[in-house]
Amino acid sequence: MSWASFALGAPAGIVATGTLAESGVDEQAALVLSSASGAQALLSTTLRAGTPSLATINGSEGRVETDSPFWGPSGVRVFRADGTLAAHWRDPYGRPHREGMSYEAAALARYIGEGRRESPLHPLAEAVDTLATIDEARRQLGATRVE
Repeated sequence: MSWASFALGAPAGIVATGTLAESGVDEQAALVLSSASGAQALLSTTLRAGTPSLATINGSEGRVETDSPFWGPSGVRVFRADGTLAAHWRDPYGRPHREGMSYEAAALARYIGEGRRESPLHPLAEAVDTLATIDEARRQLGATRVE
């Protein structure tokens, strides 16, 4: 959800379908998030199978793809509209998966050192919007809130 929010902003529309586990946890879900501009984000997740954790942004001028897992990628590729590779970044330190989140930790330390109360790239309002999107998707799935 956060990746979609970063790319499109808070969604104007949310459609979610999926299943819940016996425990009430959202076991699998597919979502379509639509923006006011007409752009859409397609998201899917499941606890039933091992799937690649990929993220792609597609547009009329080309696309951006991350290596898996997208939340800690070791590489990013940019393709032109004709499909040719325009740029490829690889983490020069070879940090696998969760270690790739060290960039977020470094940014947090920098922001705290600067006296900031929020990230200029991901402000607190974006986090609140993302949580509202998650709440609405879970509501559509029939998930209940655990207090």
